Amino acid sequence: MHESGVTLLKGTRQQLRGSPLDNLSNQVSASEVGQLVDRIAESPGFRRSSRLQRFLRYVTEYAVHSPGEPLKEIQVAMAVFDKAASFDPQLDPIVRVEAGRLRLRLLEFYVQSESAESISIEIPRGGYIPTFRVLRPTGRVQTDPDMRNPAAHRLYLKGRFFWAKRSSADLTKAADYFRRALAVDSSYARGYLGLADCSVVLGYFGFALPVDVCRRAKAAAVGALNIDPSCSEAHATIASLAAIHEWDKDRAAEGFQRAIDLRPDYAFAHQLHGVSLLAWNRFEEGVAALRTAGQLDPLAPMVETQLAAGLYVTGRHAEAEESCQTALELEPSFWPAHYFLGLTLQQECRF
Repeated sequence: MHESGVTLLKGTRQQLRGSPLDNLSNQVSASEVGQLVDRIAESPGFRRSSRLQRFLRYVTEYAVHSPGEPLKEIQVAMAVFDKAASFDPQLDPIVRVEAGRLRLRLLEFYVQSESAESISIEIPRGGYIPTFRVLRPTGRVQTDPDMRNPAAHRLYLKGRFFWAKRSSADLTKAADYFRRALAVDSSYARGYLGLADCSVVLGYFGFALPVDVCRRAKAAAVGALNIDPSCSEAHATIASLAAIHEWDKDRAAEGFQRAIDLRPDYAFAHQLHGVSLLAWNRFEEGVAALRTAGQLDPLAPMVETQLAAGLYVTGRHAEAEESCQTALELEPSFWPAHYFLGLTLQQECRF
């Protein structure tokens, strides 16, 4: 997801804030949940997938009619996917994979829904029992505030689209769009930021010599800060360079904190922070930061892939596989997700 998507999601997440329903019957009736499920099933993301509809109906009905009862993976496999009692989740990941798709489609429903739903359904990672939350609408989603030059901003968003694909060719296209944005408005800070982030990825993925591109990245990010000293995105990029390229942990930590303080909802700051923590062998903190990034930007395949990397190095292979599959649902040709999925399957001897 890019800047426009993050803005949309930010507003939607403000609408989703509420309290978990400790006692469903005291807050929401079973019929209300059933009617909501019917509306979700008719939405574009679910309409053509009878499997996801069946999955959603089973877990919501289970939560309503069996409150407090655990729901095991084999129960879902047998009830939703018609598996036999001999089903082995270590050999067949269908439930975990489809659960990842279900979480994604549910989130898309609430992001894209034009109606004002009063209840949200969420399925937390690591389980299959949904939680129900009362929505407190806060009004219509606001547009991106950085619209002083709409033409430059549109070029910037196109650049972010290609930047997120993480291939050498797409990064070249992204950099071209960022340069075009600066040609339209040389004072557009995000244009410099986009060039900085292109250089960061080129160096980190080995598409170019890090010593060269990281120097350019820092210069471009500093250029963005010279225009806008409160630019959270630039602080995050410079902190990432301090963490991974310059190996200055203290300065990196200060930079990430500054970036997050300025803009707590900037997913890429949490993502860069999480990757840096993994590099410093602070695995649990890194995974936690990446989960935060995923909550803020659930449609970014790179966040899911880097979360998979963190789960992989901590030995949580089933969760790593689920994150890879979620990334591939978003972008089937996303090469980093295929790479970490291969590593994960290798560790499980599923050659």
